[in-house]
Amino acid sequence: MKRFNKIFSLGFSTLIILILLFSQNVFAYTANQFSAINNNYSWYDPSVTSCSNSGLTNITVSSGTTAQTSAEQNANAKIIIGIAKTDNLGKAGATIGIMTALAESSLLDRANTGIPLSLQSQYAQGAGNNYDSLGLFQQRISAGWTTPKLAGPSPPNTVLDDNFDNQHPNAIKQIMDPAYQAERFFHRFQGVVQAYNYSGLLTNPRNYGRIIQTIQGSTNSAGSQYQSELGSAINIINSLYASSSPITLPVVLSNTSTTSSTNNVSYLSNLNCNNPNNGSGVISKNIVQTAINLSWPNSQHGNQPTASYQAALKQYNPTGYSSTNGLGDDCGVFVATVMHASGVDPNYPSSDTVAQAQYVISHPTLYKVTYPIKSTSQLQPGDILIINKGTTDVNGVITPGQAGAGAGGHTFIYLGPQQNGNNIAQASLGTLSASLGVAQLNDPLGRGYYLAAQYIGPNS
Repeated sequence: MKRFNKIFSLGFSTLIILILLFSQNVFAYTANQFSAINNNYSWYDPSVTSCSNSGLTNITVSSGTTAQTSAEQNANAKIIIGIAKTDNLGKAGATIGIMTALAESSLLDRANTGIPLSLQSQYAQGAGNNYDSLGLFQQRISAGWTTPKLAGPSPPNTVLDDNFDNQHPNAIKQIMDPAYQAERFFHRFQGVVQAYNYSGLLTNPRNYGRIIQTIQGSTNSAGSQYQSELGSAINIINSLYASSSPITLPVVLSNTSTTSSTNNVSYLSNLNCNNPNNGSGVISKNIVQTAINLSWPNSQHGNQPTASYQAALKQYNPTGYSSTNGLGDDCGVFVATVMHASGVDPNYPSSDTVAQAQYVISHPTLYKVTYPIKSTSQLQPGDILIINKGTTDVNGVITPGQAGAGAGGHTFIYLGPQQNGNNIAQASLGTLSASLGVAQLNDPLGRGYYLAAQYIGPNS
């Protein structure tokens, strides 16, 4: 793997500060609780795409110089830090996680050319080919890094590891999830510290490479390749730790229970490049990013909603949640949920494209309505598109058609061009929950033209 460019320096004062950061060995879960997590089949949420490489962010380091890390690297660092915070591991634990990912993958979620499904993952950020190693920490399915129920026992002949991985597609999906990788790493980290009585070693950062080596089991027995990343990791921690929020785990465990919830909580939806906030996928006053965060990255998931959309639907559009049995496989329900959840327009009709068209037309102080729409060049990101059979424009007076149910009407949110080629977020009655797709303005069902509603109100 290409190593992360290092222009970092580690001063004695920084070393002393870090020594004081981990004064006690406080772990999040008991062995039984971790076992409950480890055996939860549903532990991954593939609903959120990885950050696009939207630019570089300068990080000021202790020497007074700056280093540039990509948006992907920053987002991945925030995931690692967020999981460390959730596990009560503090800056020391987060530093160990960052050191490991820097050495293993340059802080990029790498696929593997020998495992084709990993190359298709929405999280994939480049690829390598070292055994069946995957992701930020180069974890191996054949070595037991995924949930046993997804992969079963490790193969007796590890030479066949690529073949083994390719026979377990759900394990590949799981291990490509960066938050899963971080949580799995930190649980093994905690187990190693307890098993080898390494608590004392945590008080001195010069020992971190040795601890990581025990976890990772690389061919370098001294762990020097990990230790060499200490200065880089400290400066990333100094830059990103305060702004990184704890990440809600995919299972909810109490201090007294050793059983896990089967709820697949969305815990990655906040980890796009532009939103290091809450874990719901909702971004205040941002129609486009909220729509993206609640949607699948493609239309291959049918009417199964992302966990983040299901949660937002239930909280912000309970009428739509009830009418679709929680699936959200209705176009009007999806648009309304985005408008409610983002806080842009809590009064937007909860469903029905006719009612929604009438609403935007009758609120000219909130929406600028354009009709007909024949090209995406007429649109701005965040525009709501609505079509109803029979819509007319007579002397500038737009009257929506009255056929709004099923094939009679449709609505979606225009996002603007995305890196994966999609430009809209939509759902479809009975067949498709919130997903990204490509705008079709030439309606194949003969309903005429779409109108576009651009929000211009006080929350814009």
